[in-house]
Amino acid sequence: MAKNKSDFKIKKGKLGNHISITAPEFDLVLPFFETAFDTYFKHHTLAGKVRIRTACRRNDSVFKQAEDGLFFILFYLKSYPIEDVLATIFDMHQSQVSVWKKLLLQILEDSFVTMKVLPSRDNKKLNALIKEMGLTEIIIDATERQIQRPKDNDVQKEYYSGKKRLMQSKTPLSVIRKALM
Repeated sequence: MAKNKSDFKIKKGKLGNHISITAPEFDLVLPFFETAFDTYFKHHTLAGKVRIRTACRRNDSVFKQAEDGLFFILFYLKSYPIEDVLATIFDMHQSQVSVWKKLLLQILEDSFVTMKVLPSRDNKKLNALIKEMGLTEIIIDATERQIQRPKDNDVQKEYYSGKKRLMQSKTPLSVIRKALM
């Protein structure tokens, strides 16, 4: 099976089918991801412990390049396969998938923080960021959440959307993709 991005033999223009973003968008995210990836391993081991010795690239590493790690985590976020399936696809053990998935998600989030494309949950920070970046339009991606239904009819109308079931949220990649455009 495949162990890195080049093993997938993806046809030109079809990268988005595998990871939800185009090749130019991937190339835009990659330097930030590489920096976060290298910074993490410069100071920590794979297990998250503070590194005592200096880091060096190992030939037996699952991901020899940060590009392969970025492809792995974006592939996971696009399709959400179970860990056993992901292990088969990327020629790993399930336990390795679990460790790498958690670590690479954190590294990806750190990359997006550096890129300033993560949504803010604080209105004050969001307003400051909008002013700082000089944006005229923003896209808000929100998910409806269940609440205790109020007994009072007037109050109930304020909270009731008319939907019969909880909407599923979009992947974080859709928000990021819109932010990159």
